[in-house]
Amino acid sequence: YMVSPYNCWGPPHDACMRVGIPMIVVKENSTCLKDFKYSEEVLNSKNVVFVENYLEAAGVVMSWSAGVDPKTVVL
Repeated sequence: YMVSPYNCWGPPHDACMRVGIPMIVVKENSTCLKDFKYSEEVLNSKNVVFVENYLEAAGVVMSWSAGVDPKTVVL
């Protein structure tokens, strides 16, 4: 898995998208790239999950590791 701060995208992210490595984007941790916009491909990807904080990111990793889609356990 790749865990990344919000507003950040580069060659490692593109490589993960290309080969299907799941990514978790953490909104509470942002970068100085305030005007960055995610593409529709990223926003609609099943391999990219946006979470609010690192505790949620840990829950997503645990869900994926157990073979559970994180969207099925969100309240």
